[in-house]
Amino acid sequence: MQALQKEKEIETEKKILSLFECSEYLGISKVGVLSAIRLNKLKAQKIQGRWAIDEEDARIYKERKYSRNYSYWNGKKLFDPKKGTYTIKVASEVFGIKTQHLYYAIRQRDIGFIRKGQAYILEKKDLERYLHKRSLMPKRGFRDE
Repeated sequence: MQALQKEKEIETEKKILSLFECSEYLGISKVGVLSAIRLNKLKAQKIQGRWAIDEEDARIYKERKYSRNYSYWNGKKLFDPKKGTYTIKVASEVFGIKTQHLYYAIRQRDIGFIRKGQAYILEKKDLERYLHKRSLMPKRGFRDE
């Protein structure tokens, strides 16, 4: 009897998150949470027509959530700032260039890049060359008078 009572107490201590609460906890949209549920990446169940997600399952999903920073290609890490390869987002932060400027430079072929699947890999030497080239270009926009 006591074992059954303890089991019930443990179950009641589990925190159950709604779809909205889970989206806030994970820092993604409700559609993102639903997508993770449909892809069986996040455990959830419907209770009285509403999604219920165990907080522990949400925590596990958050830990294992995909991040391009940890992408691998044929067993080798795609991006490694120590070796001079960056994602567009990380390059933007490190070199102080807006991400949209990097995407534009890639489309215009102003910056060297490597494409692996859907990922763009930017190398440090190419970024430095691009920055040097940009510094030589005249500034556009309004002039202070």
